[in-house]
Amino acid sequence: MSPVEEELKALLAPLRETQPTHLSTVDVVRAVRVGRRWQRGRIVAGVVAVVALIALPVIMIPTVLHSSPPADTPKPFPVSHRVFDVGTAGGYRPDHYTTSDTFQTITLASTNAGYDAGFVKVTRDHEPINQEATEPVNGHRAYLMSTTTKTTLVMEGPNDLWATIQLEGPNPDLAVRAHRVAESITFTDTPVTLPFTLTDPALKVHSYQVSPTNHTAMIILSGPGVPNAVIKVQPGSDLSVGTDFIPNRTIANQPAKATEGEIVLRTPGGYNVSVIGSWPGTTEAQLTALVTSVRLVGDPRDVSTWVRAPVQ
Repeated sequence: MSPVEEELKALLAPLRETQPTHLSTVDVVRAVRVGRRWQRGRIVAGVVAVVALIALPVIMIPTVLHSSPPADTPKPFPVSHRVFDVGTAGGYRPDHYTTSDTFQTITLASTNAGYDAGFVKVTRDHEPINQEATEPVNGHRAYLMSTTTKTTLVMEGPNDLWATIQLEGPNPDLAVRAHRVAESITFTDTPVTLPFTLTDPALKVHSYQVSPTNHTAMIILSGPGVPNAVIKVQPGSDLSVGTDFIPNRTIANQPAKATEGEIVLRTPGGYNVSVIGSWPGTTEAQLTALVTSVRLVGDPRDVSTWVRAPVQ
């Protein structure tokens, strides 16, 4: 199971715990496959189907940080803020980031091939106890576990934070590359910004997944009458793979495509606003209300115009 799949399961945990009776029926396989296209810039509307993972057991990204169970419940992360960032180093660059109240991740892509090649995950777990100590990173303690195809480096951060860097591939110097990636990590407190806002103040965001490079953003949310839903904004040319956008509805005077549990609305600027929600009794009217609550910034392709608050 890929880190992306497990990352999505983990970030959906709050919805699964608070809404145990609402089980999704969205196609998990479709969600996972399209989710992997983040790094290629061919992001499709189907990625929002990750809400289906609410119905599955929660599996956290496997890291060496779980060698010792925490004595106390870790302090939750602020979902609307990023607690760390990663630079381009060791042949890897940041592709997209995910926030949640239990962990935050940045997926890494190869600077040469552009595909997913690893990730950095930050949690508040305790110090690892079963790995070998390695050269400190920027003065912080670090631990290393390496095989022929995968290297995991764990580094201590401030305020009880621990960063796990995992790289995969045939490179014989993965441990060196992981150390360089670790050196590029900065611990910060940066607000999440999006190319849109929401007009319904009753909605609660549980997680953000954002790719400034691809001008794409996704949120997982809930609200009154909405046990679980996903909203995604992305360039219209990336709607789907092998399938044309054929409108079968007009919503807010704009062409839209409605299928079971999903609505995609194409804006005048050529962006797609997608909504997926699958719970017992889901209606098209509910999904329509969600999709029409989205307000894009003037030019979603201009990241400098993105805004902080998702709900107005």
